Amino acid sequence: MDKDMFLPLYKSIIRPHLEYASCIWYPLLKGDLDKLERVQRRATKIVKKLRDKSYDQRLKELGLPTLNYRRRRADIIQVFKIIKGLDDIEAETFFDFREVSRTRGHQFKLRKPRARLKIRSHSFSCRIVNTWNNLYHTTVQAENINAFKDQLNKDRAMGDKFCYQF
Repeated sequence: MDKDMFLPLYKSIIRPHLEYASCIWYPLLKGDLDKLERVQRRATKIVKKLRDKSYDQRLKELGLPTLNYRRRRADIIQVFKIIKGLDDIEAETFFDFREVSRTRGHQFKLRKPRARLKIRSHSFSCRIVNTWNNLYHTTVQAENINAFKDQLNKDRAMGDKFCYQF
């Protein structure tokens, strides 16, 4: 199988199963994360020309990000949808907005709730706060979801701090 045949098949058949509702069931244990990533590792070996290369090289040549990056990106996009009212969820009941008195950052800063238990600290409303708060003002102020995704891609391509937190 060549690269041109593999990518559409992988993106339409395999990856949706790996990413389905990842904001809800985000794997907590490293072993679970490795099991998911192992599926993508094995799938990228299907491309005959890339078999002998390392996993990182295969991803780079195929233009695929890691599944961990995709899950974090999906989380950030979900936060954007909640805050902008694109989903039928009340943002105030889901997130605690921080009063911004400084000039740094953006106006949609979130306050991280206290979590006594490890499982709570890895829940959606806790795990995404630091990443969301580190986004640039221009990214968060996007007018629609497509502009937000484009800005995230630009930030990642520039090597900004957002993508290195993953």
